[in-house]
Amino acid sequence: MHLSRRSLLRAAGATAAVTAVPSLAACSDGGKPGAVPTGAAVPWPAYVPAKGPAPDLPGTPQSQAGYTAYPTSVASTGQPAPGDGSTVRAWVISYGAPPKPAASNQFWQAINKALNINLELTIVPNADYPAKVQTLVAGNELPDLICVFSGYGLPRDTQFLPAQCADLSQYLSGDAVKTYPNLANIPTYAWQGMGRIGGHLYGVPIERSPSPSTLFINDNALTAAGYTGAWSRDQFTTVAKALSGNRKYALGGSTDTQLLYNFHAAAHGAPNNWRLDGGKFVSTFEAPEFKAAVGYMRDLWQAGVYHPDSVTISTANIQTQFFAQSVAAIFGNIGSAAPMITGVNGAFDVNLAQLYTGAGGTPAAWGGGGLFGYTAMKKAAPDRIKMLLRVLDFLASPFGTKEYELFHYGVEGAHFTRSSTGAPTPTPLWTGGENAVTLPVKYLSDAPGVLYFPGLPADKLTRLFDWQRTAVKNVTFDPTRGMKSATQASQGLTIYKLITDGLIGVVTGRTPLSAWDETVKNWKRSGGDTIAGEYAQYAAANN
Repeated sequence: MHLSRRSLLRAAGATAAVTAVPSLAACSDGGKPGAVPTGAAVPWPAYVPAKGPAPDLPGTPQSQAGYTAYPTSVASTGQPAPGDGSTVRAWVISYGAPPKPAASNQFWQAINKALNINLELTIVPNADYPAKVQTLVAGNELPDLICVFSGYGLPRDTQFLPAQCADLSQYLSGDAVKTYPNLANIPTYAWQGMGRIGGHLYGVPIERSPSPSTLFINDNALTAAGYTGAWSRDQFTTVAKALSGNRKYALGGSTDTQLLYNFHAAAHGAPNNWRLDGGKFVSTFEAPEFKAAVGYMRDLWQAGVYHPDSVTISTANIQTQFFAQSVAAIFGNIGSAAPMITGVNGAFDVNLAQLYTGAGGTPAAWGGGGLFGYTAMKKAAPDRIKMLLRVLDFLASPFGTKEYELFHYGVEGAHFTRSSTGAPTPTPLWTGGENAVTLPVKYLSDAPGVLYFPGLPADKLTRLFDWQRTAVKNVTFDPTRGMKSATQASQGLTIYKLITDGLIGVVTGRTPLSAWDETVKNWKRSGGDTIAGEYAQYAAANN
């Protein structure tokens, strides 16, 4: 994994995340621990873009469409309410305070009415998710819908999902998904990020842009120092040194971003987490390009380019340093760009950096997993499964529709009013806590994202759009995305600390660059090689 768990949580709003997957003992294949079910792979669901308001900036299969203003004409999809009046129990992660009860929550009531169900939610704070999901899997009673956040994964999913959850292949694979047009609007990369088990589909993904992570930069400062958008490693060095001195620094890391190593590793051409070589998976940590990036980061540290607290400072505090112009660049992604741009209050222009070209390497922008997570269903009669799929399809109504407006902005008059341009403007009821953060139905199903940020000037949104279109041209995906490794799920985060501790030691000069080789060997011995073997086993079983 190239980001810490907390980094994944922050990035989940946009680029998504690396899937942290299965765990402990198996229930199939003779009970062999870690066994991977085999089977012929069903086709990925067909991708049929939904019809809606034409974007000002058309997207591509890997870059988002852009809307410089809210659509002037917002119509209903015309789909009937999907539910059958029954109670639907769902288990979902949350990043906000608990919602008001349904009896006094107009937003919740409107969702129930639109879906024609009685939605009962078990809302799990993200900090409690790892422990609670263990309990959920071990229990005897499952809800109808289960939100699986990819940053944590689902314990024993290669055994649990086939044993306890509905195989959705017959309803969603190939052209079958066209019965659910909003689910057909989910790009293929999101389904691939979710993956198959035994060649079958056991969930519906919640899409996120696969745009690579990058750096937020003070565009005024970097431009004055010579940044032109396309740069070599030498040019990066020159600009970084010019921006550093007198208690100002070019780069600001944090406890979550590990000295921004994924940006530097990608710029040096290191593979995105893993490289598939002759049927074997080789970690990026073993790649010579990665070691070259570590050596370069060490040079930058010695040159005083990094903020000296980059190993110990929190993400919130390094952002404060960025806003104060004490540091010129920090970790970023396109999903959180709008609040960063508006957060500086016009003090300077915030932009996203393109990768530089590392010495002897070709930049390989590390694309995200393409999803926030996915929603699985407990086993049920076919009619029940079809009804639940209609509910998820309805929740995934595309941007620019009345249905999307309800799920993201609430009820007009109660939760939002319209500006002079027709854009939804939150009311005190929405900002006071009755909203889509406290009631996170969007983590059960959602429309693919678009580039639209209320209040963001058209020229700034266009700049984000242009950055993304350029960045995804060279994007590389982790070849293990959607794959399952029991050891990664149970030990991956623990042994990852060996890597981050070793990285910090080398970059900050506590250990020599030669120590990196022993760090990687220790990681491999401690489980890295086992993880690689399990990915190879999964790939062979799910071709």
